[in-house]
Amino acid sequence: MAALCLLTQTKEIHAIADPLVGGYVRSDPATTEPWQTLLKENSAGGQKIDVPIFVGQGLADKLVVPTTTEDYVKLLCSQDADVVFHKYPGITHALAADASIPELMLWLAEVDTGHRPNSSC
Repeated sequence: MAALCLLTQTKEIHAIADPLVGGYVRSDPATTEPWQTLLKENSAGGQKIDVPIFVGQGLADKLVVPTTTEDYVKLLCSQDADVVFHKYPGITHALAADASIPELMLWLAEVDTGHRPNSSC
């Protein structure tokens, strides 16, 4: 699947993945050990992040819902993380990374100099 382009071969990816979805577990992983603990350990926000963080969110994203990302940024802020949060109106999930490139490149250049960009918190 890694060899398939996510933007141009969506039909092929779904042909591979759709028959497999839902066939891996017999109980709710959120309430069944060891999955419950593993999911908690692998969830974002469990530990403070000590490096600058860039977050870009398309506001028309239906896969990663904007309010979920906003809640995650609030969590990062509550952990005193150094986070920069950009929102892109009208941008869907497929184009969010592309839309963020201009701000990301400026942010990376700033971080590369050792400077911590102003936080959105």
